[in-house]
Amino acid sequence: FKLAEANTPPFYKTFTTGNWKRCRPAVGKEDCSVYGMNGITVNTNAQYNDFAIALQENFHHKYFKSIKVYHNFNPAYNFYIDYNSGLKYKHTEVKREGYSLYEFEENIDSVSFKVQKIDSLNSSEFTLYGFSLETEDPGFYYACMGFNGASCQSFIESQLLVPQLKSLSPDLVIFSIGVNDTHGPNFTKEYMVSHYDSLVAMVKRASPECAIIFTTVTDNYIKVRKARRRSAYVPNPKTLAAHEAILELSKKYNAGYWDLFMVMGGFKSMALWQKAGLAAKDKVHFSGGGYHIVGNLMFQAFVQSYYANSVLKKK
Repeated sequence: FKLAEANTPPFYKTFTTGNWKRCRPAVGKEDCSVYGMNGITVNTNAQYNDFAIALQENFHHKYFKSIKVYHNFNPAYNFYIDYNSGLKYKHTEVKREGYSLYEFEENIDSVSFKVQKIDSLNSSEFTLYGFSLETEDPGFYYACMGFNGASCQSFIESQLLVPQLKSLSPDLVIFSIGVNDTHGPNFTKEYMVSHYDSLVAMVKRASPECAIIFTTVTDNYIKVRKARRRSAYVPNPKTLAAHEAILELSKKYNAGYWDLFMVMGGFKSMALWQKAGLAAKDKVHFSGGGYHIVGNLMFQAFVQSYYANSVLKKK
């Protein structure tokens, strides 16, 4: 995400000494012809470029044993691990699902890649869609997808979402998207249901047996113009339609849902979070502390529901 100048999870960082061009389907001037499952891409046509990934200290994630790098297989470029790294690994190209797999002999906490243009007459670009760090340890594998400004349509337009998501073989997909949709002029409950129908269909094509959890859209405010060119933030009534849509979808697909909208207090509740220092002034985004609280609440709800319905408990 650092390469794309977007928000990055705190447990890793990406680095580069070159220049990359960012593309997001939510922003017309950044339009690209093809998007991956993350909905955002970075491109380069430089003679030489590089990027690196490093896990950060003081987090649960300490190492990884393999990495899947999702990219276009452009014959005009060589893409490889830095020769000076000293790493021992096995390299496999999985073109059908759009990634290069690097399996290391030892656990590592960082890796650097080089991109070299070998056909100077070719004006096409090398495209990086994202990556997946994996270990051989038992337990949950967690992958997050999304970017600033993303909407449901952003992922519907991701032509490579299905083959790339298939490479992860997800057992559970949690949908937590829709805030930006509620700020659209044509948003309705029917709009939300229709767009989610498309997203669910794409996920089921990638992993037919995976479970689904929907997260209701958070309460949020919209900016309106008032007299004398002044503006103000007012409650967004479309969040109520979005809330109804998610509850309807959960029944339609016999899926679980986490009612974050009601957990945070329902309609107009974002103002209370902002007053407590847990949301930004725009009353759309949470503060860092607010996001931590939301994450902890969701994790607690997930664990409680898991144990309440676990076959282990019934035995």
